[in-house]
Amino acid sequence: MSVMDIVSPIISQAISIHFVLFSSKEQQHENSSKKPPVMQYLAPVEHACREHSGSGSATAGLGARLQQARRVAATGKLDTLNIRPGMCVADVGAGTGYLTLRLAERVGPTGTVYATDIRRDRMETLARKAREAGFDNIIPLVISDTDPGLPLASCHLVILLHVIHIVIKSQDAPALLAGIKPALKEGGRLILVHWDGPKMGYPEVEAYSKESVLNIMKDSGFELERMETFLPRDTIFIFKLKR
Repeated sequence: MSVMDIVSPIISQAISIHFVLFSSKEQQHENSSKKPPVMQYLAPVEHACREHSGSGSATAGLGARLQQARRVAATGKLDTLNIRPGMCVADVGAGTGYLTLRLAERVGPTGTVYATDIRRDRMETLARKAREAGFDNIIPLVISDTDPGLPLASCHLVILLHVIHIVIKSQDAPALLAGIKPALKEGGRLILVHWDGPKMGYPEVEAYSKESVLNIMKDSGFELERMETFLPRDTIFIFKLKR
């Protein structure tokens, strides 16, 4: 059994682990004795690594393994989206830019990546990472909860990676989606990468279920074009504007 076989069940969480933290705080209020969700995901992997390595230290080398798993998952997501040089792509809720940097590499120097987040410190960190990596095709934008801040008709793709459940919970989804629509070019697509509860081994929460996501998108003027389910923890929804 390879290391990738061991860590692959958590690759989707590892990409944007900061988006999970809000739910761990809620669970702490409900039952302070429960482990936060992030720790629940990592504990089985640490145990598996210990079993595989025969070492008493599960943390030795775990960071490197998770980084490798993240790269594999990110590559799978980008491959299915057919992102090409020269495209303009938006990463809404980009955090500190893990996906953003990979998008910038895909679109190349003739393309553009808008990276947006509601937190200025995250955008400052992302801008520093972009400079250090030599990317000058990334435009960081500090936005509000309800306004994506994207230029009109600018984007071939707008991507929300592990974000839609947060805006559903805050009831900001209709306003945010309304702001994304005019930012899409003719033929542009909105991509949602969404955690799949049953795949992750816990009951699906109705508010964040596939059906709930599809209903919200339909009400916001989007039509499902296709759905990709090949990832071990995520479902990728690809939407187009309703005609």
